[in-house]
Amino acid sequence: MYDLAEAITKAFGFYFDHCFGYYDNKDIYQSGRGYELFFDIGEEPPLHRFKGVENTIVQQLWKQPGDTWHFHLDYGDDWLFTITLTKIVEKKRGRTYPLLLESIGENPEQYPSYEDEEIIDDEEEHEEDKEMVIH
Repeated sequence: MYDLAEAITKAFGFYFDHCFGYYDNKDIYQSGRGYELFFDIGEEPPLHRFKGVENTIVQQLWKQPGDTWHFHLDYGDDWLFTITLTKIVEKKRGRTYPLLLESIGENPEQYPSYEDEEIIDDEEEHEEDKEMVIH
């Protein structure tokens, strides 16, 4: 799951410099299942009931088409990515995975400057017009 997190952040042009987790609910505090980097690095996690990401494989979370998890990056800026498995395909020899297959729209700015802009509320702050397909 660590490699997938790195691929997602790179696909959006973000720095891979914050803790992250995968949750079965957009609201991490309402999640029944989750996997967090905090567990692996020995830092104080927001929730104490979840496992780590480093020894967890993608197939443990996404088992069949339609399975959805929420990738939460940077618990201060709260970047949230919803990831839904659409289909399962065979790996192709010679390819390195995860693999970005398609990108639609412009990347949002990870650390935008708000000096000359009006402050907007948190729910609008990270709305995306960006869609990615990662294989």
